[in-house]
Amino acid sequence: MSHFATITTLIKDIEALRAACAEMVLSWYRTLKPEGTGANRHHGDHVIKLKGLYDIAVNRQRTVRSA
Repeated sequence: MSHFATITTLIKDIEALRAACAEMVLSWYRTLKPEGTGANRHHGDHVIKLKGLYDIAVNRQRTVRSA
């Protein structure tokens, strides 16, 4: 069984996140579909490749300006 979890967080320095991933020896990609099972894949602006079957998709917040 697989599932997706959505966690809302604020990352102010994407380079700091990339450096943390490098320190943990995790690969970092831009605009890639993360691995999941079957059709369970979501697009990510950035993808952190984990060592197991699943990855982490990181997406920029899309702001909508009201008139």
